Amino acid sequence: IGGKLMWTNDAFTTWLSVLNAGDQKNPGEMENETSGYTRWDFGAEYQFQTSQNGEGVVFVKWKNITDEEIRLSTSFLRNYAPEAGASVEAGIRFTF
Repeated sequence: IGGKLMWTNDAFTTWLSVLNAGDQKNPGEMENETSGYTRWDFGAEYQFQTSQNGEGVVFVKWKNITDEEIRLSTSFLRNYAPEAGASVEAGIRFTF
């Protein structure tokens, strides 16, 4: 179960999302159970014109804010490599 709240005006957008996954207690044969998790993410971006046909975007994303250990029940690598922990991604993107 999950949801996303988003606020947008002409140039600025910000959002907060949450995803809650329950325990997987009925795995297939030769598969392990996985624990549930709650993942919180936050992001913001600012868009601006660079030319008549061009646009720029400055963005930042804070992923897995609570540094939850996430092992996807659908992943073949769940026993060896969990999903990424807390991270920040930032950048500038231009289109023309």
